[in-house]
Amino acid sequence: ALSQMDANAARVAQMHTTRMLQNSRHELVQAYLSSHAAEKAYRTAVDEQQVEPQNPEALHDVAVSGADLGDELLARVDRAGAAERYRESLRATESAAAREGPNPSEKTRAELTAARRRLANAEQRGARD
Repeated sequence: ALSQMDANAARVAQMHTTRMLQNSRHELVQAYLSSHAAEKAYRTAVDEQQVEPQNPEALHDVAVSGADLGDELLARVDRAGAAERYRESLRATESAAAREGPNPSEKTRAELTAARRRLANAEQRGARD
């Protein structure tokens, strides 16, 4: 009985630690975004998503930081790099929308529209160059 209690306590402790780590990564992504460090935010978000591939918050962090990094790359006239980050952002947003089912929230639909618009804009600029 004691070993079962120990195993249960260990599982609860592990779940608590995992959640704290997820929160810390998310907060770090937000801090990087607030300080206009999009590349660091993006790398942290991708690491977060690799650990928890189906975590909606991790998908959102990849989408937002990827879009911000795409904006930075586009401003530096790196259209190919910007388009790749926008594609990644769109994929993450589509994954989050799929998790919501056939009727994603208005916020998610708006994020999908914005992601598609950013990608189309970067691709159009690249085609003109």
